[in-house]
Amino acid sequence: MRPVDRHRPAKLRAYLDTHDGYLASVRKRGFAGADSLTIDQVPGSLIMQGEISCLGGIVITVWKRLELRDEDPVNPMVVTVSYAYNARVVGHGDIVRDDNADHHNHPDRHHRHVFDWSTGEELSGSPRWVGADGWRTLGQFIDEIEDWYWDHRHELPDPEGFGALDLRE
Repeated sequence: MRPVDRHRPAKLRAYLDTHDGYLASVRKRGFAGADSLTIDQVPGSLIMQGEISCLGGIVITVWKRLELRDEDPVNPMVVTVSYAYNARVVGHGDIVRDDNADHHNHPDRHHRHVFDWSTGEELSGSPRWVGADGWRTLGQFIDEIEDWYWDHRHELPDPEGFGALDLRE
């Protein structure tokens, strides 16, 4: 059986229903709180951006470009073509960032930066190539950050608090 390609084009309504349902499940299990995610249309694309507040004073920053694959004005096909997901402990440093913004001399642009959250220093061997077959969906990224939280909550300054969102306009 072939694995499901989670990055294949999808109808916008199905994409948004999956996204909304996933965020609702993360809130229900108590890891995520408020978010400031927005979706704006630009020529040929939709831009999703904003932040998700999480336990442990963690904030996940999201930026992704969904390319419109047809002219359907109500429910077009979309596919993610650019993304950057970053998790940080507010007031301290980054935990991890996945993106395809630059190349880093890897076979393709999909890579992961890993940091020491307490200092903000990027760790040795970072960025690490993950490849076109290994890049995470936003949901997979959030799941990994939740796992990181449970593994590190005893080290965090406010393990039960939610990270403050940056609501600057």
